[in-house]
Amino acid sequence: MTDPKNRKRSSPISYRPPEGLRGELLARQLKSGLSMNAFITEAIFERPSPRQTRRPPIEKAELAKLLALAGSIRDKLDALQNDPSIPERDNQLDQALDDLNVLRSAIFSALGRKP
Repeated sequence: MTDPKNRKRSSPISYRPPEGLRGELLARQLKSGLSMNAFITEAIFERPSPRQTRRPPIEKAELAKLLALAGSIRDKLDALQNDPSIPERDNQLDQALDDLNVLRSAIFSALGRKP
């Protein structure tokens, strides 16, 4: 029997598209939702390409994470602001809340949504 730990992968085959077609290749690959390897395999073996995926671009996913984080920070600041054990309500808390509101509005705007 062969030991599966001793198997070696075959060497990869690389493809470097001409500069004029590189952008189109990347755009088609992103639109397909497939990895570059899967996209090229589908294209070479003439299988029908799958429907376009509806996953959000990475930028929108990152903005959504930032929006969730901003909401979490806002909740914590609200809890601090309403805590009766703090003798004086510092202006810095109000400024931090205002800054978070600006951040939140900018993220919503980038996502194409209304706050």
